[in-house]
Amino acid sequence: ALTGAVGKEVIDESGHGTHMASIVANSGQTTQNGRPTGAFKGVAPDASLVAVKVLDREGLAHVLEIVRGIQWVVDHREKHNIRVLNLSFAQTPRWPYWEDPVAQAAMRAWADGIAVVAAAGNEGPDPGTVGSPGNVPYIITVGPVTDSWTPSTRDDDYLPDFSSRGPTQ
Repeated sequence: ALTGAVGKEVIDESGHGTHMASIVANSGQTTQNGRPTGAFKGVAPDASLVAVKVLDREGLAHVLEIVRGIQWVVDHREKHNIRVLNLSFAQTPRWPYWEDPVAQAAMRAWADGIAVVAAAGNEGPDPGTVGSPGNVPYIITVGPVTDSWTPSTRDDDYLPDFSSRGPTQ
């Protein structure tokens, strides 16, 4: 469980938030053959995290809950020194990004100086499958990559078929 910004324990029923937090901020050493390598696992080791939970056990949330969660981050960015907002979810766009409430909330966070990162989605491999809010042109959109279980070799890395792909509207 993660500790939320207001000191309450945040329960991660699906494990996705905890998984993303470890990719971002794990500061433990990596091991190879049971021995520490001295390398850090996280992209930003020792970064401070503020957990904002909006998705339920099945990974679902009402649009309004997502917008409220993003607005909470915007409202508390200075108090908690929030500089990056990670949105590890995607929904099928129902509107152009400039009319989508979640995309508008992401743009508001960006306009207030927060670097916003969103998932491309898991609707690939066809073109034009990037979800919202990853379809917002002002934010950073990321998709998965696999290293084929060979982290020291990049020659066999690839984008999995399930990854959504551009272009976006």
